[in-house]
Amino acid sequence: MKRLLSVILCILIVVGSFSMLSTLVSAKEIGLAQTGYQILVTDYQQLKNLLYNSQNGEYLILQNDIIIDDNDNDNELILSLFTNCALDLNGYTLSRSTRGVDACLIRVNNGANFYVYDSSDEKSGAMIFSSGNYAGTSSVIIANGNVDIYGGNFEIKTPYQVGGGVVFLAETGYLEIFDGVFDSHTAFGGDTIELRHNAYMYDVPHCNIYDGTFYGKISNFEVSSFSDFSSYGCMYPSVYVFDGEFYIAQPDDEYAGFAYCNNGWGNVFVAGGTTYYKCLNSRDQDYLEGVSKNLTTIEYEGKKGYYYEITPPTMIGSEDLTLTDRLSIELMKMEVSFYSKKGAVYQNNQEMFDAILSYTDTIEVPAAIEESPLLWVENTDNVKTVSWYMSDQEHFDGKNTLWSELGDYRGSVLPFRFDFRPQEDTTLYIRCLITTDDGKELEDVIAIHYEEFKPNPPIASVEVAGVTAPSVGAKPDFSVDDTQMYYINGVYWTDVTTSSHINLKETDVFEAGHTYELQVWLRANDGYKFSTDSDDWLDITATIGGKEAEAIGNEIAAILTVTYTLSDEEKPTESQDPEEYLLGDVDGDGKVSVVDATLVQRHVAKLTTLEATQLLAADTYKDGEITVVDATTIQRFVAKLITEF
Repeated sequence: MKRLLSVILCILIVVGSFSMLSTLVSAKEIGLAQTGYQILVTDYQQLKNLLYNSQNGEYLILQNDIIIDDNDNDNELILSLFTNCALDLNGYTLSRSTRGVDACLIRVNNGANFYVYDSSDEKSGAMIFSSGNYAGTSSVIIANGNVDIYGGNFEIKTPYQVGGGVVFLAETGYLEIFDGVFDSHTAFGGDTIELRHNAYMYDVPHCNIYDGTFYGKISNFEVSSFSDFSSYGCMYPSVYVFDGEFYIAQPDDEYAGFAYCNNGWGNVFVAGGTTYYKCLNSRDQDYLEGVSKNLTTIEYEGKKGYYYEITPPTMIGSEDLTLTDRLSIELMKMEVSFYSKKGAVYQNNQEMFDAILSYTDTIEVPAAIEESPLLWVENTDNVKTVSWYMSDQEHFDGKNTLWSELGDYRGSVLPFRFDFRPQEDTTLYIRCLITTDDGKELEDVIAIHYEEFKPNPPIASVEVAGVTAPSVGAKPDFSVDDTQMYYINGVYWTDVTTSSHINLKETDVFEAGHTYELQVWLRANDGYKFSTDSDDWLDITATIGGKEAEAIGNEIAAILTVTYTLSDEEKPTESQDPEEYLLGDVDGDGKVSVVDATLVQRHVAKLTTLEATQLLAADTYKDGEITVVDATTIQRFVAKLITEF
């Protein structure tokens, strides 16, 4: 996804920004949950203060339900301008019922980025807003900035039937929904999501929906400008639907429909999912060319309605171009084509729009990669025949391209690779021509750019770093560092003291007198291979943590093995984190007695084995070894012949 975004940005960098580029930003790449400063939240006022005073990057985690019922005004949760903050519902409910005139539960101000997660296994986290006497549109979240939703249950209620109620209201910025349940079916008005644009000089709101379940009253979307600002060269609010389930509670209402775009001053483009079969006006939604629509009956809230189950177009698939990547580009082209009829908009953005329309999805093959990329056909349920064609840079000319059929791959829909890889820097164009069971012909074209082939030298030596050698009382270290040339495919510690080999877990500890085997499994990264001999067996030198390792494998995979034997007298290393102890108190009863001296004697005689903390307490002679001298020292202390160790 990042690579695709960078390619598009390179095309558009000289012609300015484009609102629909938000489609290409994967929320899975955010990472606030992993890197943000974590703060545990227990009450409404604390959360209100944290959001308002956010300093960029806080990761807020609910610790309990927060449910308030008030008559207050000015009690919205507000995320300040140009800040970044994440909220993890963590399986709990954040709910506010008010009789005041506040418009929402959470307001995200301009330029701010707000991310909502639900990390609970049950996915039971919820946000609920029950509005009071606000005469406008009430919502759970008002987004003037950017909002990404990863999960949770969101519900809007309007018990006083004043104004309208939606789950999300976006006036500027971008709303991205990746998962969750969104319910507005009991609200007055009852659209699930509303995008509106009230002035031509402001950023136009845009929404991408990748998945989720949506319950509306008579529609799921209202997407409109307050006027036709296209005469000023301004685009309309827009929604891209990649997937998701969209239901309405009143399909028999005369105004029922999947989406509503007032006077056509908005766009809803659909590439997949389950949607109500019609809209109020024919222009309120458009389907991506090539989708298949299966009309079915679904019952919701006791009423049956007609719905389309929409499958994305049959397209070329690849590890390097995900289906979402490809659909993103096609939806952008679809929206740009719409603006070809809007003179001022097209004139203001002509260079950028032309670049998007002429763009071909491209797979990049780096110089060190010796194979062509893996290809397949996405969505093959209705496919009857498949033919593959190729053209080069010289003969590629859009619809006038001279194609050569690749007969060896005719009919291939499962993953395959071409058996060639150009040695020079070049771009090849791949065309897939598909005939469906109902006689339709579908065409898809991608490009593969091959850098000049320059293989990396074989990996002849491996030095695995990051492993801590075992010591008595310490726990196994499973952390091993990847490198540019290879990645770690597995780390395994085994107690091989006896014939009954025992695999170790992270909670186990190393014991004195035991022998342990460490295996590190490696796999070469793309573009790299391990050195092999004439019989194709692995031929490398290897170390793990500086210790010479035995290596077996082939050019792609290697298994490295080292063995450690811990002597009976070995003491835990200082890097260990033992429990607190009293010197001389070997049995841990809080006092020094003859029992402690006896334990030391039994350890020296190998009748018992002291644990890590006991070994530290037993070394009363402070020479780093446990001997009879330590037992004698304890006896002298008990007899008060000495007063300290």
